[in-house]
Amino acid sequence: MSIDSHVCLVREAGPSMNNAGQTPNPMVLFRLNDVSGAFSDIWFYAPQATKNQMLAVALAAINTQSQVHVFVDTPNPPGGEATQCYNMYLLAP
Repeated sequence: MSIDSHVCLVREAGPSMNNAGQTPNPMVLFRLNDVSGAFSDIWFYAPQATKNQMLAVALAAINTQSQVHVFVDTPNPPGGEATQCYNMYLLAP
């Protein structure tokens, strides 16, 4: 997989106990829409080491209706396992 850069809207964010062994429970998940249309309603997960910080950024984006700049693995198809998100940065509105 390659690491891709996208500007996205965060549609949902929160903890989950239902993972496929990708990270220890609880994992933090985000449902993102790429603003350029590359993907829509795809789930991503935060690395264990930065999950609290990424959740804070995602919730701030939802609360302020701001976009985020993410660095992620190439997204898995809809309905598949969540894809890893390496970095998430809040963009000014």
